[in-house]
Amino acid sequence: MPNSSENEYAHVKASRPYPILDNSPVDAFDRITSLAAQLLSVPLCMIMFDDEDRIWVKSSYGTDLREIERNSGLCGAAIYCSQPYIVEDVCLDNDASKEPLIDGQNGIRFYAGVPLTGRDGQHLGVLCVLDYKPRHISVEDIGILETLAQVVMDELELKRIADELRTEELRQHFSKLHVSQQLAAGLAHEIRNPLTAVKGFLQLMGSRSEFRSYIEIMTEELNQIEALTKEFILLSRPYPSVKFVKREPLSIIRQVQSVLSTEALQNGVSIEVEVEGPGNFYLYCDEQLLKRAIINVVKNGIDAMPDGGVVKVTCVDTGNRVIIRVADTGRGIEPERIPYLGQPYYGTKEQGIGLGLMTSYKIIHEHHGEIEITSELNRGTVVEISLPAIYDA
Repeated sequence: MPNSSENEYAHVKASRPYPILDNSPVDAFDRITSLAAQLLSVPLCMIMFDDEDRIWVKSSYGTDLREIERNSGLCGAAIYCSQPYIVEDVCLDNDASKEPLIDGQNGIRFYAGVPLTGRDGQHLGVLCVLDYKPRHISVEDIGILETLAQVVMDELELKRIADELRTEELRQHFSKLHVSQQLAAGLAHEIRNPLTAVKGFLQLMGSRSEFRSYIEIMTEELNQIEALTKEFILLSRPYPSVKFVKREPLSIIRQVQSVLSTEALQNGVSIEVEVEGPGNFYLYCDEQLLKRAIINVVKNGIDAMPDGGVVKVTCVDTGNRVIIRVADTGRGIEPERIPYLGQPYYGTKEQGIGLGLMTSYKIIHEHHGEIEITSELNRGTVVEISLPAIYDA
């Protein structure tokens, strides 16, 4: 049996690109061990992987064993073997002398293992079947084990690719976010100073001009630009001055309802507020920032209903978290677009750039919370903001 330190290092290094050395269960592996045990009529089956200081059981059928010492007995031999490793009676095999599974009256007597081989040809682990009595294994049964071992590696490869894609998506997201923050800071600086000057002159002209109605319209449009500038500023700052204080979430929601009541009325929309739970829960939050995040979400709901409707804001106590659920009855969002919401300059409105929702995501993240969006076309959208709760004694 090969046992050099160079080979051992190569095995462990080869296993690291694959998402295997963790404690998370894999249902597909459990189905494979169960299927192998049934097809070969054996009481025990395991999928095991080689680590730096142990052989780790990823999935098992018929045993609760979780790990054994590295290079111990049969499993250590099978991992390093370049072909199926068969021992029809372990009592007659020298490599079984250190095997922990043969101790006691109920120790195993039969072992068959097929190495799990990675893309680079290195053996990462073993799929093995065991029995409490000696037995013969046919060529057909060995073929079944080899096929199932390949299925194990196919599952690992699929999971590796999925993890790489998620990592790349996160990298692109944070890269876009960094660029967006730099752009936002620059735009806010360039717009804010001339905006202040223009508003000042319009205020002077408004008190004496025959074009007062036009000036009022211009002022309102400038207010919209100023609000957008504030969003840019929020997006560009890392919130160094965030001050978390104890606040009642329902009070913040009521403030949002009051702020947006006029805009909602103008669009034929009513904002309803409900509470689910005992009502003695609170948040540690920056009240102004959290209010801004909720306003952005509710405004999106209003904008999604050009023909009017209802935006229902529900405050839910789940036991350890506060859920602020904002539900509208608008046009809904296509399912394929939902994963991209909150990313830089990806919005749901034809004339929008997604800045409001992106800011909301950032604020909620700063509050150790999460945002989840579900939607159905022509039925409406539900946005759930989940935040850690605190309670009165």
